[in-house]
Amino acid sequence: MQNSFALGMTSAPWMLDLSTHWDVLGPFPQSAREQQVPIPILAFRSYFTHPVDFDQLWPSSYADGGEVKWSKASSSNSGELKVTFPEIRWQNLLDFEGWAALQHHAVLRSTFTIYPSSTTTLLPTHIEVRLVEASYFAILPIEKAGGSPKWYAGDIYALPRVRPRRVPLPVLPSHNEPTTYEIWVSGDYEIRLFGRSSNPTQSLTVQISLPDTNLQPNILFISPRTIVPDFVDGWAFGTAVGITLQNLHTHEWARVLSIKGGTTDEFTLSLLSQTSLAPSQTRVIPISIAQKAPFLGHSLNFTLLGETLSGSKNFEVPVSLHISRLTLADTDSPWSLISSVKGTHFYADTMPSIYYAIPPLVRTCHSDPQPAILALHGAGVDILDTNFWQEELPRNDESWIVVTTGRTSWGLDWHGPSLISSMEAVESLKTLLTAKQWDEIDAQHLVLLDMILGAIPAAGYIKSTTVHTFDTVSVGCCLVLCSCSVLIFDPSSAHFIDPALRAILDTSLTPDDNDLHLSNLVNTPILAIHGGDDDNVPTWHSREAFNVLKAWNTHANVTYKEDAGQLHWYNGVVDNKESRTFIDNLLHHQQSKEWVSFTLTVSIPAEQGSLHGIRILELEMPGRLGRLEVYQGQGLKGQIKTRNIYRFSIDPRTVPFIPTAVDGLTFPPGFDGQSSIITMVKINGKWQNVVEVDEQHIAPLPSSRIQSILNSNGPLRLIIDEKNPQSLDAALRIAHDLDVYHELDAEIVSSSDAVRAGVGNIVFIGDSSYAREVLAREQTGFGLSEDGLILKETVIEGSGLATLFLHPHPSSRDKKAMALFVHWSGDVGLERALRLFPIRTGITVPNWIISGPRSDTMGTAGVIGAGVWTRDWQYNDVLSWFYN
Repeated sequence: MQNSFALGMTSAPWMLDLSTHWDVLGPFPQSAREQQVPIPILAFRSYFTHPVDFDQLWPSSYADGGEVKWSKASSSNSGELKVTFPEIRWQNLLDFEGWAALQHHAVLRSTFTIYPSSTTTLLPTHIEVRLVEASYFAILPIEKAGGSPKWYAGDIYALPRVRPRRVPLPVLPSHNEPTTYEIWVSGDYEIRLFGRSSNPTQSLTVQISLPDTNLQPNILFISPRTIVPDFVDGWAFGTAVGITLQNLHTHEWARVLSIKGGTTDEFTLSLLSQTSLAPSQTRVIPISIAQKAPFLGHSLNFTLLGETLSGSKNFEVPVSLHISRLTLADTDSPWSLISSVKGTHFYADTMPSIYYAIPPLVRTCHSDPQPAILALHGAGVDILDTNFWQEELPRNDESWIVVTTGRTSWGLDWHGPSLISSMEAVESLKTLLTAKQWDEIDAQHLVLLDMILGAIPAAGYIKSTTVHTFDTVSVGCCLVLCSCSVLIFDPSSAHFIDPALRAILDTSLTPDDNDLHLSNLVNTPILAIHGGDDDNVPTWHSREAFNVLKAWNTHANVTYKEDAGQLHWYNGVVDNKESRTFIDNLLHHQQSKEWVSFTLTVSIPAEQGSLHGIRILELEMPGRLGRLEVYQGQGLKGQIKTRNIYRFSIDPRTVPFIPTAVDGLTFPPGFDGQSSIITMVKINGKWQNVVEVDEQHIAPLPSSRIQSILNSNGPLRLIIDEKNPQSLDAALRIAHDLDVYHELDAEIVSSSDAVRAGVGNIVFIGDSSYAREVLAREQTGFGLSEDGLILKETVIEGSGLATLFLHPHPSSRDKKAMALFVHWSGDVGLERALRLFPIRTGITVPNWIISGPRSDTMGTAGVIGAGVWTRDWQYNDVLSWFYN
């Protein structure tokens, strides 16, 4: 059975048939992120130079006898494929190894054939691939020529509104006869996606088609990803509009220049900036809406104008956006009839984003301001195409509920852009309600309600990342460590890795180890609810988080409720008597202002904020935890003890105590009566006020892990080497993955056109002239020599190497801005480098990492070097491992 797709609309078009027959090899043990280090099936390298030996046995710890062989599977006509391994004694593995034993990897192989057209000589150069719930795929010619295939990320989370991925064919098809290709798929069973089962089944979808060459213009308007606010009494509930376009040209760049028809008597639509699209790239065009009067129409109609960068043609994209109109009630409770309203804002000032606001039920215009309730959805919950999560939330009488996307339904477990976007949505709602004189929100407090992976522990991380005082309610399951439920530790590398290297790599996971940040919550009221028979996150995790909080403070105000017999999700887990009463008590009863001893825990100061008026600004040793302990003395006096802290600040206006000593030394005089923030810096072992310290001592290291490159104050700028075609190919792959997994914008810029100033983090892809110029400044441990990249006077050379490292931003004045260098040698090295780019959580990439060929068989044990920079971006002997 074949699946057929056509190219063009001629009487005898090109045809593509995807076989429904699949060859399967596996299962093999694999952690949830191990596919990011070894390239799938590169250990089986002979497949790319010789025919596959389907009789060959391969070692696997899952199988009786320790070996597995090829098997068969069949997909449906629409591409759905289910892969099982009934010969594996899964229950036995579960009994001895636990849930992590279910995490496994399989190699999948099939073929597709392209049949020539009898009426056109136009050769198809690309195909469109839709791979859902699998990690990677590669396309190979049936006549293998050796070398390394290109691996493209699939949509492993089955995210909504994702278009097929357009990829080039490795060789052009024949004009005269059918041409057959292989498709290889990295199939991964992940517990968070498929759950616990005694017979784990990989359920994935593979669809391949030829693009429609008759689309004109070659700029596609992707309407399902339109971003437009609701209108309340004629006024837009937000200032951001987003139009998603894909450049269908295979070699031509395009740029959106202006808007036609964007001005009416009621409003003006303006491009936030001109937007360029590289070949095949998808971007959201940011548009601002400014109103002069209420708009009572049912649609926004305008045209986007643009041109190809070669100047060969102009294009127009007509847009008609349906808008939802809502009407306030003519009563003392004007919002009572509106169940929810869709708002928009610009994430990082540039990226149109959506949130939902659930108005208070009986609140009047004359009521005192109340804190907002920030409701964070669970993993995999999409709030845009369904209103499931919004309907489950208990509507409050007097507080607004803010429901945010977290960028996507999976996001980053409410870290990084997921968290930043959520907090910006809350601020956007506050600003909008005040500007329109619709309502006012208490800006100093926030109630957190979540059904997230981290639950209680994530709340602790969030609490220390903002300036808000959190009255926190955690509803739902709790996961203490991501590696406890999802096996992050690599089973392959565990048998080979130097413990020192393992420890350094694990520093990149510290911000995700939510339990380490629980000290930040001990003075915050908490309610946690967990299904007693949860089949996705064990109840042990919520119990353990409860115990950790009590270990920090035996009098911690935390209540844990376990509903016997209930699974991961059940009716009433959110809307129940206990949670309603808990929230109402927080909102209507003044919390005690008495303070007790507390500990502020920080892993990445640049990404975390204040607690009780104290903020850790810089660590002595990045990569290690920083803790600041405050011990209650007599009356309002308190003593401070620091661990791994280089710089911290105290806000006299909000701190609940008067500091008398820090690390056993008398606190500098003059604290009483201060109205401005006091910053303390440790110089030669003694604490000094920042006004006495030279500016060079206070430029912070933004992060201890490469994943922080995603926290960009604007689109990520991918700087390519125009002389190297691999550089653009790599940039397109990264940009696509950023868009799919996080809906983060990326601008691809050639080195010769790179703008030296501006906001947004930078990724240097390849050895461009601009990259070499920046590296020549010698601002990090890496440098340049005549022979290439150098570290510790050692040239980084060898076939198949991948090197990634963070670097100070070359031009931005934003202290949090940074750059990332991506270097590689050879085709295989490029594939390794792209795998290490942190598209997903749990990828162990600290400040710098060098990976080599041994990673194909030994996982992270094949890493040649890795480390965390010092505070001044230099090689850190303590937190570095370099095999040279």
